[in-house]
Amino acid sequence: TGVTLAITPSATSSKILALVTQPARVIGSTPIRGGFKLLRGSTPVWNSSEFTEHLHVRNAADEHDTLITFSHLDSPSTTSSTTYTVHAKLTTGTSMLVFEGSYGANIILMEIAG
Repeated sequence: TGVTLAITPSATSSKILALVTQPARVIGSTPIRGGFKLLRGSTPVWNSSEFTEHLHVRNAADEHDTLITFSHLDSPSTTSSTTYTVHAKLTTGTSMLVFEGSYGANIILMEIAG
């Protein structure tokens, strides 16, 4: 999605709180479905089993804009720089557009002492 940010925890016991805002547009015949997940490096840490449906549009025109927001408290157990990235997947419909920073997409990472 282009929403990515790195943080370097000060202790292995620290937790990282990720706050995500992701504008998206889905296009196609209804129903339109899509999902999002958060990765630490290449490891899914939120919505890790599947791209569970976070976006489901019924009885709408061929295009729908929405704002996906979520938070996740992670335990990376490292003091190395750690990158978090948002991924998106369209499961039914024609296409999904995920907008970047100029459209309001962002990720905020906060270290919480463990």
